[in-house]
Amino acid sequence: MPGGRENPYVGFCLAWVYFQLGQPGDGAETLRANERLSIGHRWRVGALAVLTDEGGRPIQFNARVRSRSGSRANMYVPELMTEIRLDLTSRPPGLPLELKTGHELSFAVGINYSSLVPWWQTSRDQPTRSPA
Repeated sequence: MPGGRENPYVGFCLAWVYFQLGQPGDGAETLRANERLSIGHRWRVGALAVLTDEGGRPIQFNARVRSRSGSRANMYVPELMTEIRLDLTSRPPGLPLELKTGHELSFAVGINYSSLVPWWQTSRDQPTRSPA
């Protein structure tokens, strides 16, 4: 990644833009390059941003479980042409207890410095209204 793209934050922003513009191949390539730059970051974060439609609503993506290993499941998201790992230790509501290869799920997708992550909207993610 030449020039300013050697900064993990710039790489994250660029990947996010690619995914938002419907260019998942370029987005995934940028995340792979950014992963090498962000290895030193000891804090693992969830989603820093969520892929949304033009109205700002999270986009629901369909995924199929490809494999399962211990407390992790690898899911393929065809629309994004990539696999996303799901940590089963923090099971979101509605997730089947016996998640097996071939199960299909639908969820929004978040992005951080080095990967795409599943994102389930919870009540705390809802915008709050100020009292009238």
